[in-house]
Amino acid sequence: MLTDLLKSKALTGWNLFWLIAAPLSLAIILRMSQVDLASPEGVSSMIQLSVRCAIPWLFLAFAASSLQAVRPGAFSRWLLRNRKIMGLCFAAGMAWQLTFILWLVGIHTDYYVNDVYVLSDVVEGTVGYAFLISMTFTSFKFGRNLLKPKSWRLLHKCGIY
Repeated sequence: MLTDLLKSKALTGWNLFWLIAAPLSLAIILRMSQVDLASPEGVSSMIQLSVRCAIPWLFLAFAASSLQAVRPGAFSRWLLRNRKIMGLCFAAGMAWQLTFILWLVGIHTDYYVNDVYVLSDVVEGTVGYAFLISMTFTSFKFGRNLLKPKSWRLLHKCGIY
């Protein structure tokens, strides 16, 4: 029964992406309606929420090949087949985070500069987003075709770590 469920079109590829990304985005939008986004603390709470919504998908994408090696079965094969989708779901959640970071920096600049800004966080975040954007772009055929296979593997290996 699980094997049949994991082979269904609803739980594979882009259907799976929308099955995850739509509720993730809806949860964030609903929370936005409950938070005072005019306050920097409200925007900061949205940054935290978006990361919490994104991280599980990173963990699943990261663990896919290891799980297949340690515990082969229907679920680990399904996860491995959909690793790209898990990574793109992570990217969708992190796109929300970037939106709220830019909101905080742009709208609540004084709060950001005086209470949040740490140079090492900015450097780490910028490098992280450069990898995330590059990995997202090269997850599609048009982007992947711009790299040699070895370069693509190196980018994705370095990016995940």
